Amino acid sequence: MRKTKMMLLGVLLATAGASWTATAAGIDQYALKEFTADFTQFHIGDTVPA
Repeated sequence: MRKTKMMLLGVLLATAGASWTATAAGIDQYALKEFTADFTQFHIGDTVPA
């Protein structure tokens, strides 16, 4: 009985992990595109004055 429960739990965890993976489009929404420093908004690739 214990071995059956462990196998069932293993199958459940294996299938649950595949359903919760993030897509590439989902990750892009969290990518840093701009930031604010000293009340000035900068975009990635801007040159910052020294």
